[in-house]
Amino acid sequence: MFNQISIIIPAYNESKLIAQNVKKVEEFCKKNFKKYEIIVVDDGSKDNTVKNIPNNKNIIILENKINRGKGYSVKKGMLSSRYDPALFMDADLSTSLEDIIKFMQIQNKADIIIGSRDTKDANVTQYQPFFRRIGSKTLKGIATIILPIKVQDSQCGFKLFNKRAKKLFIKQKIIGFAFDMELLWLAKKYKLTVLEKGVTWKNNKDSKVNIIKDSIKFLIDAIKIRLRI
Repeated sequence: MFNQISIIIPAYNESKLIAQNVKKVEEFCKKNFKKYEIIVVDDGSKDNTVKNIPNNKNIIILENKINRGKGYSVKKGMLSSRYDPALFMDADLSTSLEDIIKFMQIQNKADIIIGSRDTKDANVTQYQPFFRRIGSKTLKGIATIILPIKVQDSQCGFKLFNKRAKKLFIKQKIIGFAFDMELLWLAKKYKLTVLEKGVTWKNNKDSKVNIIKDSIKFLIDAIKIRLRI
């Protein structure tokens, strides 16, 4: 059993799955950690997401009054977390909870451990639709030209930060989907170590990403990061 962990879950219009998925995370934490907290950050949902989140001493609910963005929500959760390390993960549990164990076992090897769907040790059980997969790879390829970060999958929503790395969130400015890229770029700037580890992952058919609109904003944000830092 591990000592402690903070888990941050950003959520937006997740009323269908949030109750059962948070319960799954809590049951997992009870079995594997002496101390834990699950911080759910509701990003201005228009459905019953907040009402459906189970609430007890180990589950903390933070609310954005309006929709601010995934990056804003993860930052809010990270900066309010009490335990180290802290991990953020997607509300749909597209990454297996068992990967938390794998990350904890190697937590001393890097300041940041990031989940990857593209490394040889990854296990993707359900892929994204073909054209979306091609679009995603193209987008990440262009982004890494703008921000030369040596990782294969910067956008997987499953990342673990130690106490030192959590301080990067104070400097984070991007509040949309490109926030992962900003954090990895900041890690490079401040000479923090990053380890990429393959995860077991399945595609969420109900993804709320607008591939065209969000891709354009992603690339604009990547350029902003490069110009600012």
